[in-house]
Amino acid sequence: IGKIFLLKFIDKHLYKKEIGSKVIIVSYDLPTPFNRERDLLRGVLKVLGFRMIHKSVWVGKVKVPKKFVIGLKNLKILRYVEILEVTKHGSLKPV
Repeated sequence: IGKIFLLKFIDKHLYKKEIGSKVIIVSYDLPTPFNRERDLLRGVLKVLGFRMIHKSVWVGKVKVPKKFVIGLKNLKILRYVEILEVTKHGSLKPV
């Protein structure tokens, strides 16, 4: 993975934090060779406004930018990431 692409993926100005109407859960399980990408992913999730409820599970009322999904694909980690929209309330505290 090129350094320039990695820098673009974590560029805080690339992603516009936008509040959504539904709760989104992002869960991932990246293999060890992707440690650097995992750290980048966490950083971008913070920038987007997600909060960590477990080390690999993040939640937020956030619209997921298309650029974010494309970035995951370009980093070759999209297949390890699940992005879920919650349609019914469970035991999670309000976001």
